[in-house]
Amino acid sequence: MQAVLLLAGIALLASFTPATLASQHVLGLEAASGVNNDMVITGVYKDEKIKHPMIIIHDIYGKIVWNWSVSDVGETVPHELLTCIATHRAATEVKFAAKGSKVTAIIGSAALVINYPGKQVLSGICLDGPQLSPAHTVELLPDNLFAIGDSNQNPDAGVWIYDSHKLFPRREHQHLKGIKAVHGMIWDDRMKSLWVSGTTEAADGKGVTAYGIVQRYQYDSGKGIFSVSENYTFPCPSRLFTEWGDSLEGQYWDGPHDIVPIPNQRLLLVPLERDIHAINITSGETYNDGEQLAKDHLKGFRPIGARVGMFGDALPRSDIKSISVRADGSVLYTQAVWKETGQWFAIANQVNLLNVTGDACSFFKGKRIYRSRWFQEIPGWPTA
Repeated sequence: MQAVLLLAGIALLASFTPATLASQHVLGLEAASGVNNDMVITGVYKDEKIKHPMIIIHDIYGKIVWNWSVSDVGETVPHELLTCIATHRAATEVKFAAKGSKVTAIIGSAALVINYPGKQVLSGICLDGPQLSPAHTVELLPDNLFAIGDSNQNPDAGVWIYDSHKLFPRREHQHLKGIKAVHGMIWDDRMKSLWVSGTTEAADGKGVTAYGIVQRYQYDSGKGIFSVSENYTFPCPSRLFTEWGDSLEGQYWDGPHDIVPIPNQRLLLVPLERDIHAINITSGETYNDGEQLAKDHLKGFRPIGARVGMFGDALPRSDIKSISVRADGSVLYTQAVWKETGQWFAIANQVNLLNVTGDACSFFKGKRIYRSRWFQEIPGWPTA
């Protein structure tokens, strides 16, 4: 395990270019205050050098302060859950949770709640069945409820909620059907609600037209259940033909990859397959000008690769898998490699950092990453 951690640390440090070091000088002013707000949580996929998928908590300067993999699983974890953690290369989701006392993640083929910094698995659900195997996101909710976003296309797709008081719950506490291809969830403490991003219909193009959607579920703490509330759909549905051509991928509908609260605002950014959109959840207004949204909230954004479609259409903000915005305006984002097929289809190969002045840095270059987020509370959006 120490060798694996050393490899990850070397890869992180080696990724900083001279331009990156210049950007660090600006970021270093913040660290000089004595309060380290520069912690990041990143999920790193298993590859030819990293033996198991890993959760890594590190700072923006290359120092790894905490890591977790299947090697850290204790003896109390059932063998079935251990097998699920160990049998897949993915590190699909990683999140700061419970005010920093927990980490939530999808590692291997398991959705997990992990004690931080103690590393104990507090709760885990196997995702090896046909319904939950493509799950892309999780969210810790009040009363130790734990939501898993089901990325399936069938009528049972939606959100599965479990009681994370139990180490290995085998039956869901509640199943919220309706939203297909769920890729993002965020708890809204002000409204006591769960916001979910996905599609209105099957995103795989085998049915009727599918729109990107953000759905709110209202929580009733007395009953411990969620109920359907309002939703917002994005206009102008389109297939992904311009990127993928006449292939299975090209038949898919444009759908969300994340749902991103802006600190101290009632605004949710929603990166779809082709571009970034947003919703003001106070006014109900939606914003669909991705270029303007990037100028407002991702200052200094740089696409990974040329990203030009078959018809010459520029898609610089396509395939963004995660965005994380800090109170000072600095941003983390991951973006899949343009048109990459094979085993690393739709997976990023670095984490990108935009600091407060718009200078760009990257780290974990050459590693396979799906999501990377600030490891801290989001002002105005406290964790459950």
